[in-house]
Amino acid sequence: MIIRLCDPLGLVARLLLVLVVAGTALAQGVDTGAKAEAAALRDVKRAFRPVRDVADAFAPRRAALESLRSSDSPEVVDVLVDAYQQVEKEALEAEEPRRAYLRRGFRDKHLEPRPGLDDARSLHDEILSQLAGLERPDTVEALVARGLEERRLPVTLRASLVARAGAPAQPVVVAAQRAKKSEDVFVALTALAATGPEARDGGGRVADWLAHDDALIRETAIRAAVALRSPLVIEPLVQRLEEEPLRARGRIAAALKQLTGAGIGPSPAGWRQWLEREGAAFTSGERPLGAGVDVNAAKAARAAGPQYYGIPLDGESILFVFDRSKSMQKKIDAGATRFAAAKAELVRALGQLRAGVRFNILAFGGTLDGFSEEMTAADPETVATAQVWVEALDMNLGTRLYDALDQAFVIGGRPTLDRYYDPALDTICVLTDGAPIVNGKSDSKERILSAVARWNLGRRVVIHVVGVGRLPKYMRRLAEDNGGRFVRKE
Repeated sequence: MIIRLCDPLGLVARLLLVLVVAGTALAQGVDTGAKAEAAALRDVKRAFRPVRDVADAFAPRRAALESLRSSDSPEVVDVLVDAYQQVEKEALEAEEPRRAYLRRGFRDKHLEPRPGLDDARSLHDEILSQLAGLERPDTVEALVARGLEERRLPVTLRASLVARAGAPAQPVVVAAQRAKKSEDVFVALTALAATGPEARDGGGRVADWLAHDDALIRETAIRAAVALRSPLVIEPLVQRLEEEPLRARGRIAAALKQLTGAGIGPSPAGWRQWLEREGAAFTSGERPLGAGVDVNAAKAARAAGPQYYGIPLDGESILFVFDRSKSMQKKIDAGATRFAAAKAELVRALGQLRAGVRFNILAFGGTLDGFSEEMTAADPETVATAQVWVEALDMNLGTRLYDALDQAFVIGGRPTLDRYYDPALDTICVLTDGAPIVNGKSDSKERILSAVARWNLGRRVVIHVVGVGRLPKYMRRLAEDNGGRFVRKE
């Protein structure tokens, strides 16, 4: 039978034929895509089985992850999370000897600085990148559920899983209501902050956690309070201004400004007066929150008080990471060297530390030397001893910045396992004049930034950077990514 184009029934028949053909092609395409994803999932499972030689497994693992890059499903979440955990076990085996290496001050100059760790952390970064790229609603729901519910997972992984915009609000709010242990509270707060105003029902829990015993929980709650824009957080934030030390007061004032638009600063009395005069409209929900601009608390800090190269030393526990590399011998003016000028500024800053502040110093070049094995009180006798110690420092070859920052966070309490911890320090001041050098070779700048992001849980530790001379751009990123200031000096 011949179907003519002018025949209405013929047109219908042709249309049906086209739909059938298109549907068959679509089904074949879906089937092909499903088969490809299944094959990629099998490849990743196989590649991330326990192995004897981790180094030999690195390239096949990268290739297997690449084959999965275009896939997006809850099954992908399960396989990637399992792969991350396997790599974490292998990284842990390299972490203990690494700790011993740091304790020796890495005086073994020719020993490879991070044997077994760099490959593991590179795989971790790749897995986290792929997890962050998953977008299907059911996939995102699976991501967030695993992060909220599975306490056995490393805390970095849990925080990455729940920090997803567009996640369903109800499970996040329920998890917040149930959270009791500090690690679960931290993860719930991270999820609330990522979910934003849709999770406003969690505002009551955030208000409670603003007064938590754990400083990291309190600071994470401040960020969540800004994101939720719940009227329930305003009065507790104002109340915390009465309780917190100077650094935290600055963060609270910045949060209140972002929520209300009022630029009062960290004055408890000023905010109490504002609450009495204007606060009712905000606490009742009559006026919407979030009218103010985002404020960098570190940049907004007042210049009064002790300073280090103009950076306010407003922390309660401050660690100075000080470059003693040979390149610091460059002369700047009147015959003085960068090294002599930097030592003089550190000696001056130490003499200004407020009573009650705890401090320490790590000097790094090709080796590492610390003033103390732990943070110590800034009483006059200890400060005087530290000043003499700084003046006696000499230079040596190398710029092992990764190692110095690694040891800094170890002093701050970072555990060997990737688990929750509240750092024992709140400020790191880095001074350096060059790119990181290990055994005469350039060290990875991206690896430093990635490692610090992992160590600095919840960005609790503010990192300020003083760059002497012409520095790589990553030094500014190190400061900005960690809430600090970047200052350049000749």
